Amino acid sequence: MDLLIEPDAGSHCLALAGQILDSAKPDRRFDGVPVTLQGWKGPVAQTTAEEFGEFHLDFNFESNVSLEIKIAE
Repeated sequence: MDLLIEPDAGSHCLALAGQILDSAKPDRRFDGVPVTLQGWKGPVAQTTAEEFGEFHLDFNFESNVSLEIKIAE
């Protein structure tokens, strides 16, 4: 997985961009995989990955978050 977090200048917003990768199966597609950023009180942002595993989330800053990606085998 590759991740990039960028602040939005002058605000409390952040952008999180990432890509889900499988080095054992480089041709594997991840379109439709749910991606959720969880905060203390529940989901902060949600999206689904595109064909090549790319995703993008915009969210307000929280001090403690976790990223959940649900991939079916």
